[in-house]
Amino acid sequence: MLNGSLALWYDSNERSVDGHEPCIELHFNMWRDLPGARDDALDVGFRIKERHAIEKLNLFVPARITFNDIEDLSGHLKNDRTLSAVFNETLEVDDFDDNVFAAVNTYNKKVAFHVISIVKTTDICFKYLDDGEGTIIQFRKSLFEKMKHVGDYYIRFRIVLAGPLKDLFVTSFSQEDKFFVSAFYTTDIIEFRLNERRSFPTSLLKSAGQMKWLDLSSVYFILIRDFKAELIRAHTDFHKMRRLENNLWSDYVSSLSKDPPAQMMLYHWRVKKTSERIDDFIALASFRTIKHSLLDYVLGIFLLGMAGNAAEAFLASLITMIADPQATDLKNVGPDWSHLIALFVCIFGATVIFFRSALKKFYWGTVNRDSH
Repeated sequence: MLNGSLALWYDSNERSVDGHEPCIELHFNMWRDLPGARDDALDVGFRIKERHAIEKLNLFVPARITFNDIEDLSGHLKNDRTLSAVFNETLEVDDFDDNVFAAVNTYNKKVAFHVISIVKTTDICFKYLDDGEGTIIQFRKSLFEKMKHVGDYYIRFRIVLAGPLKDLFVTSFSQEDKFFVSAFYTTDIIEFRLNERRSFPTSLLKSAGQMKWLDLSSVYFILIRDFKAELIRAHTDFHKMRRLENNLWSDYVSSLSKDPPAQMMLYHWRVKKTSERIDDFIALASFRTIKHSLLDYVLGIFLLGMAGNAAEAFLASLITMIADPQATDLKNVGPDWSHLIALFVCIFGATVIFFRSALKKFYWGTVNRDSH
């Protein structure tokens, strides 16, 4: 669940001029439901049009981020088909060196932009807020010193949404009676916010007045997820929706999943600068997915049936003993306790199956309370 907003600003150098902020085009791709993938991911791309005044670039994420969560994507872009798919135009790769390569327009052979590789150990560092409410990913001066050619520059990296980051942009709700039906609905709310100042944590908000905000030429947010997830509503109309071409994207998502991204839908929101600045950006959509629990449902009903039979057998033996206490088979043995044991085992098993989510929530809540 997104408890806050992403934020992007820069530290200036001696070439900074008031009123002439560096201009950047932002790309965000969120991958969800990839077949064979354990984790979701958010891909972040910066197309830097005016870089000269930038000393450092800062991206705030309202969660704890480490080096293990970050992956440079420049290597995936060194492929003509992938490069063209990402930018939705016909491009080809022209290498310069290990750190920089040119994306060239196939038709006119002009350089569209240069792609810079990110060396995590030297080009980025992490700053954690004192209140523990997020991480500032800082792109250091060394990254911008690689930008020696004339024209636009592009950096692209991936934040793997694993572990505690799994639900950073997603809030999920399940049907309340899902344990008693063979199929149920799960509703996901996908929420993405950028530069929404009222959502900043207190420690970041105190510095907002001194931050140097970038001139955003456009912001693109693309959500890719399984076609089985039905879009219910969105906060605004999206720019377009289409199926993802799995043959073009297999290499690009290979670090997330070895399976081809088949049957995926792409939802695209964008905002472009007009006469007014782009101060913030919000994308919110809710999806509904049907899930089947037939095996659990049948097993739970089966255990409840066995519990009923065990209860009937136990009560029958108990009544027989009371009605005829001289019965030879019950005189010394009493009621058939094995049926009572079977009753409790079956009820316990059915409870675990039907209420395991509630039990899990209670257990982890108790563990978390004890840990504090």
